[in-house]
Amino acid sequence: MLDSFHTALSQEVITQSDLVVRLKQGDQILSSYYDSHQDDFREPLFLEKFFRVHLPADITLTGKIDRIEWLDQADRTIRVVDYKTGQGKTEGQILGETKDSTGDLKRQLVFYKLLIDLDKRLHNFTFGEAVLDFVELPSTKGKDGSRHFPVTEEDVTELTKVIKTCMAEIRALHFPRTTDYRVCAKCVFQDHCYPEGLPTL
Repeated sequence: MLDSFHTALSQEVITQSDLVVRLKQGDQILSSYYDSHQDDFREPLFLEKFFRVHLPADITLTGKIDRIEWLDQADRTIRVVDYKTGQGKTEGQILGETKDSTGDLKRQLVFYKLLIDLDKRLHNFTFGEAVLDFVELPSTKGKDGSRHFPVTEEDVTELTKVIKTCMAEIRALHFPRTTDYRVCAKCVFQDHCYPEGLPTL
């Protein structure tokens, strides 16, 4: 694993000083991750699996899933794993139940189930669960960074409705301005939308 990491990093455009730092950091993170998970590694069914599927109304969806593995091979249920770097998130943050979260991470997992459900190549698999794996936590906190979540049919139905609504709005060229100017403050199009400055709250 470390050899593969070294080879991949050596092919990046990076200064020698940055390379030394990244190698040291990566070796520590990967070694801790391996020690934390060596007893539960499974052979993957797919790695970096690319999807291109379609919803009714001529809506094309694309995405790439980091890892797909068996959850229970006997009943052909699978687990989707999405690897995350950086600081870990609590369950509440992932689900969007805290003030500092939006629920985007949970929606990402729901989107993965939607991709799999729509892909005819995977018709003989059943989606079992999704995992967000914060790979740095074993190194920085000394604990497992895996967060396991079920994804229900209701979750998928709700997300599908959102996608269809958004697509209809885009095709109708309907782009209403947000009323959350906190978003605008960080947007590169701020001066285009508000050439005289953001409205005061």
